[in-house]
Amino acid sequence: MVPYRVFRMLANTEEYCAAVLEDIVRASFGTDSRYAFTGKLPTDRPLDATYVFDKSRIGVEVKNHREWIYPITGEVWQMIAKCLALDALPVLVAREIGYLTRAVFAQLGIMGFAFHRQVFHPDFIQSALPATLGANRTKWAQRRPLLEEFAITRNLGSKNMKDTDRQEHRAEFMGALFGHAVEEQY
Repeated sequence: MVPYRVFRMLANTEEYCAAVLEDIVRASFGTDSRYAFTGKLPTDRPLDATYVFDKSRIGVEVKNHREWIYPITGEVWQMIAKCLALDALPVLVAREIGYLTRAVFAQLGIMGFAFHRQVFHPDFIQSALPATLGANRTKWAQRRPLLEEFAITRNLGSKNMKDTDRQEHRAEFMGALFGHAVEEQY
């Protein structure tokens, strides 16, 4: 059994964890010639990859760590801010994406793919993503003012903001998204 400190060190080392999954995801996109890789954009704080598919820009963020991804997580808001700047539809690839995160993503036009055990199936790229691009583009455009308010104006993706401070915005965001006050913690 690897001690937790060693695991954290390896998991947070770019070449052992994050870069490997980014390469796998990029190779999976490469299996479908309909996607044109446009680089790591924006240049000042890039997503892990951007693509163009049928005139739609897609921003891909890859998170290869064990923690669950929740809607109020700073990494989610960083991805949203980057995609807003590029007018790109966000796609998050992560080990674990919480149920509530999926519900929130569905309302925002964000695609999420949980790969659990380091398997990234090309069917996601070849079938699921193209099938939902149109509907997601519509939702993303409709929710843009709400996303700009929380991702840019309130800067919920700031690396300097603590999760406890980010939580203060949770109920207001969820209420605006779902149209009512949200009292439950997640």
